[in-house]
This record gives sequence, C-alpha cells and structure tokens, in this order.
Amino acid sequence: MAEPRLRYCLEDLLKFTLECHVKGTLEIDLGLPTDFCSYLLLNHPISDTNSTQGDTLHPLYKHLSSTLLRIHHIKDGFKTIEGRCAGGDYNRIGSGALILFNKCLVLEVKEVRSSTGGSTVKTRKGPVVLIAICIEKLAAQPYMYLAKFVSGLGYKGIRSLLGLNPTSSHEFSS
Repeated sequence: MAEPRLRYCLEDLLKFTLECHVKGTLEIDLGLPTDFCSYLLLNHPISDTNSTQGDTLHPLYKHLSSTLLRIHHIKDGFKTIEGRCAGGDYNRIGSGALILFNKCLVLEVKEVRSSTGGSTVKTRKGPVVLIAICIEKLAAQPYMYLAKFVSGLGYKGIRSLLGLNPTSSHEFSS
C-alpha cells in the first residue's frame, strides 16, 4: 500500500483548489474574493536566501502551501493505494482500491477487467496484457478538506500567514 505524504501534494492540491474557486467550479464557497485567489496564483518576487540572484518569482500559493505545512493543523498520513497505468503489477489493483490521480483527485476502483483469452499487445519492451479499470470519484475529496481549511483561515488569516501588509495599496473585492 502506497502512502503519499501531504508535503508532496499540498502545493498541487492548493493550486487546484484555488483554480477551481476562480473558475467557479469548486463545490463549496471558499469565502475568499476570486481576484485574491487569482493573485495567489500569480508570480511575485520572493526573497530566496539560498539564491545568489536575489528575489525570485514564485506564485504566492507555493509560499502559502509551505507555510501551511509548518503549522500544526495539517499532518501527514493520508492513506491511499496508487495504481500505475504504465506497467507494474496490475494484479494488485482490485475492486475497492483507491487511486490518487494528479495529486488532487481520489478515485475508487469499482472493477478490473483483463483481456480474455490472454490477449496481449506487443510493444518495444515486450508483450503487455490489456486491462480496463472502472473507477468512480469518491464524494470526500482531499481538495474539499483543504478548501474547508482555507475557508476557515479566511482572507485575513491567509494575508497574515503570507506576511502581506493589511494596509497595502492592492485591495481585493468581495
């Protein structure tokens, strides 16, 4: 059983959550202005003490994700089974297994069908058995939990975590 660590997918998960909110496709309301979420997705100069070139451009959501990992509310331990489509031991993928797709979406395997009569496809690496995996999106998705957490932080909490000046000239609409 593979266990993806939150620190490896939080950045992508936060980006996905913010992009969905901006597009209006997120299933819950973050309670944040969409222009503020767009602002978090844009590149901004961030001081990099390891760089000899001074400030580097990074989206603020990356800074927010690393900041969120340092506070006690988010911990590693999200468990799932990761299936690999390109090779590997497909016999381990069975009904009820969970697949983490693009570090954002959890899918449940409903059924695995293998080719009948031992049909194979020949590739440069040799014969490959054909299988079909029937999947279903789970109702409880990691991005939804993150969305609820971000919503709880709110506009002021996120600005505070990022060290954004509350009296800055850049204001966001509700």
